[in-house]
Amino acid sequence: MWFRAALLSAMLALGAAGMARADIISPEPIFPPNGMAYVGLGAGCFPLAGLCTGPGTLTLTSSSSAFSPTGQDVTANVVFSAAVTDLIGTPLGTFSVPGTIAIGLSGRTLPDQTGSWSTEIDSLDLTGTVLGMPLVVGLDSSNPSGGTTSITPLGGTEEFLITSSLDLFVDLQLGTLTTQRGPLPATLVPAPEPATWALLCLPLAGLGLLRHRAQAQCSD
Repeated sequence: MWFRAALLSAMLALGAAGMARADIISPEPIFPPNGMAYVGLGAGCFPLAGLCTGPGTLTLTSSSSAFSPTGQDVTANVVFSAAVTDLIGTPLGTFSVPGTIAIGLSGRTLPDQTGSWSTEIDSLDLTGTVLGMPLVVGLDSSNPSGGTTSITPLGGTEEFLITSSLDLFVDLQLGTLTTQRGPLPATLVPAPEPATWALLCLPLAGLGLLRHRAQAQCSD
């Protein structure tokens, strides 16, 4: 009964987080909009390291843009955050690693231009630690990373709908393990509040604790 309650709580929390808007409504036709993040990046499990990373959030903390006749080039500081579990799903905590990203919007030549553009990830560099193990993430040069970005005026208002969906291919080093992962789908959303992490992690932590109790009872 307690296990079912914790499982239901976890499912409701995940469902609530999944209902966040997969776009941004902005008073200006700018990219990147203020307070944006890409969500859905999940690298999966690493059996040799004994852990799995859940879907993560790549938040742009600051950015600058340059425009040319060929398009818009964005450089930004980012922070990638995700939850960590062991191989059977027991929560181990969360981690955040800083880095930089470069994004190109082909054909977007003006800062107030609306439309839809092919989007390329030109570089991604993340460096930090996960449970004490060094983590380094960069782009997989053998597979292009990118997708589509659009800025659309909302009829009858002075607002704009901004959407962006990407697929990333990465080279990843975790401790002594080196691997490639992708495509990792990512969708633009408003940057999640810290409370969102609590919403996800608390029921999952309870689920892990109950699992340990159930295992202990079975071994008695």
